Amino acid sequence: GINAEYGGDFQLILRNMGDEGQTTQLASNTVLFASYYVTKHSWRGKYKRVMAFGEKSLMTLNPGSSEVTNAWEYYNEITDIKPNAKAPSTEFTLHLKSGKKTSTAVFSSEWRADIITEFFKQLLRVPVPTGCKKEEHKMFQVSKVCPRNDARVPVLFSVGPHCVKHANSSTRKVSATYEFKDLVSVMTFTDAPNTFALITHSTRRYHIFQSEQAK
Repeated sequence: GINAEYGGDFQLILRNMGDEGQTTQLASNTVLFASYYVTKHSWRGKYKRVMAFGEKSLMTLNPGSSEVTNAWEYYNEITDIKPNAKAPSTEFTLHLKSGKKTSTAVFSSEWRADIITEFFKQLLRVPVPTGCKKEEHKMFQVSKVCPRNDARVPVLFSVGPHCVKHANSSTRKVSATYEFKDLVSVMTFTDAPNTFALITHSTRRYHIFQSEQAK
């Protein structure tokens, strides 16, 4: 993946909601928070694209020319993004709306988990238009289990659209953040009721917690 990071003010001068082949040039001062190589699936065939996260829109770019082939505003034109459970593990779908019309756009990428995580991260950043519901974190009081001494430490556990966090119950200072793209699985234990573990890609570590709301 490209996963490029830039700084500055966003100005997407030109945008185009037309079909493939009708493109506009990406403005030189456009900010992209992250971008990934994808393949777009359509009735015409499959196209190599760069999926780029701008300040106001999710865009697809022609990788050869950097021209914008599509652009969708985060809240106004994208209603959801979902992995395709019955398709190969690389496929995902954007659910779109334009006025009263709805449609979908299907893509595939080896960076699927990163793309879906990044999309929901952007929803927390951009202003929410009138009539749209802002994505928020749900809070839970849980205990973190320390395997070395079997101690239980009370923490504030939050589940958001792109990650889970745990923080100090008193100060609310975040101790750790686990983005969904980095989670292998969430495990429960038959011999330890109300206990669950987050398993991460990087270390394959078990981060164990207990809560009456575990389920």
